[in-house]
Amino acid sequence: MAIAINGDGTITGISVGGLPDGVVDAGTLAANSVDSAELIDGAVDDSHMAAMAASKLTGALPAISGASLTNLDARDLENALPAISGASLTGVTGSSKNGSFYLNLTTATGTVSVTSMGFTPKHLIVHFAIDNRRLIGFGMMGTMTRFSIASEDYNNVWWPNNSAQMRTAGGTMQQLDLSSLDSNGFTLSHTKTGSPTGSVRISWIAFG
Repeated sequence: MAIAINGDGTITGISVGGLPDGVVDAGTLAANSVDSAELIDGAVDDSHMAAMAASKLTGALPAISGASLTNLDARDLENALPAISGASLTGVTGSSKNGSFYLNLTTATGTVSVTSMGFTPKHLIVHFAIDNRRLIGFGMMGTMTRFSIASEDYNNVWWPNNSAQMRTAGGTMQQLDLSSLDSNGFTLSHTKTGSPTGSVRISWIAFG
């Protein structure tokens, strides 16, 4: 088709690609003449995203990593933060569980295992009390440190030690210590000295 300049100011006969490069510039385009339908995928890059209003963001946002965030001042976080779900958090550890059991003080030296915890504990807090006596004690046991303190009812003496000494008189006791922290619980050892009698309730809290 021949190119024709019409009397109404229009030009006909120009095929797609018929204009040389650079002929149509920004000044030639009428305001709001290009909408999203004319933009090809990838045409809008990061350099053209300045000053985008939050109202333009709709739908679910993709997962955002905080690995590249630096120098973020808490004072820059204004207003209330939205509720955050931990469903997709990974690598976050921290579990706890508690329980108790009884140990007969006449029992020969041996071990007691606590299982089915669902995690490997790292630290234990242990409390014990001998039935029908004013003797109590508590201890902290973990991979690095162990400490306990116990009281005796017959002379009101407190005994600090690395193990939990459940004394009934002088050197007569069951001595409780951490044997191992296991994949699904822990194991305590108890060493009998002399001929202690009675029953002791041992309560524990384990932290993973």
